[in-house]
Amino acid sequence: MTQQYRFALNGAGFLVDVQRLTEANRAEYKCADCGGPMVLVLPKLDIVKHFRHKSGSTCTGESYLHKVAKQAFKQSFNYYAKRSGFFVELAGERYKISDAYTDIVLEKRQGDGIPDITILSTDNRKILVEMAVTHFVKPFTATMRMYPTIEIRIEEEADIELLREPYIDLDSDRVNYYHNGIDTGAYLTGRYYLTERQWRYVDREGVDRLRTVEESTPSIMCAILETGMLKDGRINMDKLAWLERESQARSARAQEIEDITSRLMSHEKKAVIDKETAMNNLAELKKLRRVAKERGIIS
Repeated sequence: MTQQYRFALNGAGFLVDVQRLTEANRAEYKCADCGGPMVLVLPKLDIVKHFRHKSGSTCTGESYLHKVAKQAFKQSFNYYAKRSGFFVELAGERYKISDAYTDIVLEKRQGDGIPDITILSTDNRKILVEMAVTHFVKPFTATMRMYPTIEIRIEEEADIELLREPYIDLDSDRVNYYHNGIDTGAYLTGRYYLTERQWRYVDREGVDRLRTVEESTPSIMCAILETGMLKDGRINMDKLAWLERESQARSARAQEIEDITSRLMSHEKKAVIDKETAMNNLAELKKLRRVAKERGIIS
């Protein structure tokens, strides 16, 4: 019997559900797994709606459910993020992550691993999402230990409905959440730099220097986890020195810009004053010439 599929990609590359299609939706569709052409089959007698491969296809659909899950999640995130928002629920709290996290990519390398999905904030924070189709795999790569990782179990096509919601319930029995001691609420809402737990396990050498840099230039602190500055609970002093130089350079550039701006404003103000003085002097000169003419002093 020909294998039947509930989902396929339309001409624009969007995932579509055959259960929502009618005769008006007849068009070209592609397999979410192999990319080959699919046939839209609509009900006749006891046949249920489905997609099937065209004859001659060698696709086994081995990765079909995995790829459908990733695409479904991405589409849902993008859809809700631009409307009411996308949320994460944990221990009775709901966090709107789409305010801080605005971009989502599939299978993009992050350090030593390639997560299924990476959700990115504007300052390069990351939330990793894994779709566990055949089994759960704990995120043991170094990169995946650096960021909150959400693993969602998908066993059949009906489970894709779970990915159409505007939220992820981290307490669900279908979800594994690895937070690695990260303050979840602060991280998900974009207020995270270094947690108290991380500070506690960092050796004391250089901590005061690091705190100074954090206070003076918080915009570059998000690079700390990326650069491995806190690797194995110890501060990499070479990278700390680089961070300090970068902070000082940024401060120097900011001061230079402030000085130049101040000087420009001063010159502009002086030019305005000089112009007003010149205009007043000219008006006074014209007045004196007029009086002199009236009195016959000049012709």
